[in-house]
Amino acid sequence: MKLENLFFEEHPNPMLIFDLENLQILRVNKSAITKYGYSRNEFLELTIEDIHPKADIPKLNQVLKDNPTGISDHGHHRHQKKSGETLHVNITAQNFKYDGRKARLVHIHDITQVVNLKDKYKRTLDELNHHINENPLAMVKFDENLQIEQWSKRAVEEFGFLKEEVLGNTSQEVGLFPKGEQVFVKKEIKKLVDGEVDRTGFNTLANNKKGQQMHVRINATCLRDEENNLKSIVAFIENITARKRIELLFNTILIQNSCFGQMRFIGYMKFQKGKK
Repeated sequence: MKLENLFFEEHPNPMLIFDLENLQILRVNKSAITKYGYSRNEFLELTIEDIHPKADIPKLNQVLKDNPTGISDHGHHRHQKKSGETLHVNITAQNFKYDGRKARLVHIHDITQVVNLKDKYKRTLDELNHHINENPLAMVKFDENLQIEQWSKRAVEEFGFLKEEVLGNTSQEVGLFPKGEQVFVKKEIKKLVDGEVDRTGFNTLANNKKGQQMHVRINATCLRDEENNLKSIVAFIENITARKRIELLFNTILIQNSCFGQMRFIGYMKFQKGKK
């Protein structure tokens, strides 16, 4: 096998050569035929523009203008197969003489699968962030050093602290909990840090940015690596201030009714004693 065939015709990645004057495709290898779905003769009737989506042709022209000579890495582009399916590709090209013409040799690396996986991951992440931000509970994520790594939209609304005010700080540095509660909260979180438990839930007091206190319910879970080292802690925080006020009011009414009942009973007993 000739060296030329080994490095072009038999190359595992698609390769082609096109005329820099009229952009006509002059030669393609086997991999390009397989990848794009055109026969060799069909390819030779196309220009380099024909394998690009119409919307991307201005970008192609700009690349050709910006790289008139020499070796160049054209980066990420979109190509189109004969079927109309879009390919995401990385392009490396080099100018050279081909049959007396000014031509460009193009090496094509298909990254469609990688791009699709990134898009899928981004969509999944966007969906997750949507659910976190629209959750009625405030979500706070701490890193292994207990510094705030994520602060949800609901956390901003509930506590008044903006993301840039809390990210990279501990809850103590932010002043999220009153001094009287910090020891208790630290004790509960330490159980997660030390690996005593994987999740915990407790009620405590928290401060908003204005310094106002609120009753909160905290449910927290931790994530550990394969060596059992702490990676992160995620806490969902519910404002239960209104509930606490109702409970307090209800308990007050019960106490009042109990006292009133006792007074009535004492009065009744005195009355019965007087009758005797």
